[in-house]
Amino acid sequence: ATFGTTEGSEIPARAPTGGPSVIGDNATFFVGGSRGISASSDFQNGFDAFLEVRVNHIVPLISENLINENFGSTAQFVSVAAQLSDHVKRCAGIARSERGGYIGMVGTKTQLLAQAAALNNTDVQLYGQKLTVLDAAGNLVEQPEWSMATAAAGMRSGAPEIGEPLTFKFINTNGLSQDPSWSPRSITDVNALIQGGVMFAEQPPQGGFRFVRDETTYLINDNIAFVDGNTRDAVRFVAYDLRTQLEEEFTGLKAKPATAASIRSTIVAKMELYRQQSIIVDSLDPETQSKIVPGYRNLRIFISGNVANIKVEIFPVTGILFQLTEIYLQLPILVA
Repeated sequence: ATFGTTEGSEIPARAPTGGPSVIGDNATFFVGGSRGISASSDFQNGFDAFLEVRVNHIVPLISENLINENFGSTAQFVSVAAQLSDHVKRCAGIARSERGGYIGMVGTKTQLLAQAAALNNTDVQLYGQKLTVLDAAGNLVEQPEWSMATAAAGMRSGAPEIGEPLTFKFINTNGLSQDPSWSPRSITDVNALIQGGVMFAEQPPQGGFRFVRDETTYLINDNIAFVDGNTRDAVRFVAYDLRTQLEEEFTGLKAKPATAASIRSTIVAKMELYRQQSIIVDSLDPETQSKIVPGYRNLRIFISGNVANIKVEIFPVTGILFQLTEIYLQLPILVA
């Protein structure tokens, strides 16, 4: 099974990192490989292997049932998509290694919307377009839909700041195409895909190709803390980074009042760092609407037996998607 993973500036310094093979300023291509034969179980083995590796983003390189490629592979797209969804859920839970999932899919507008509804995952993004890029021989080739998923994951990993929206960010591609059942120029199709949790790109009048909205497949409600991909990126970072810091610093210490105080001090220091990096942001108090809350509030630490219970409310960074402009008219008064 083939996977694309990205590891970038988001990874805390204590975590293992990786990078492309680079000679000077030129990236090199992997050569000399051979095509394997993949079943759905091979993809599951790949997901399981990545439970042992710290990555921020994961992309299964499949866009349709692989039997359609006529190379002997039998992996089924629906199965792999479900495996990806289960994988990121597990990483946000017992595996304690939060990460985002990205997957491209061959399909009509109806099929894309149905797949997004089936995923309905706050940490999985679905793409239904193909990119035209250079291959290893330097030729322009239209790649399958997994190419857009890979591009999005790479852009997220290489963003200058954690939580930077991919909305209106331009993709490094020479072309863009999709199933003829929909078009990014159609307002009807655009609204359906945005509301249905499918991420896509458009060609604006000034040229190039850019993502329209950075969104996940989460469809239960319109809470942007779960819908917007960039906000999820910030939330995943805080969850992993804070938990890991606390585990490394306090696991194995005596449970005493001074330990609880130290835990509080560490969390406060972390929250201030997240504020400085605009991962969390100050907010008007949602209840009183009269004072500014500094990025987090309601920090509580209590130790019961051998468990330190920690609760904190954060205000993760969001992105600007809309501008509501009101223009007021005044008739001129003329004198001579």
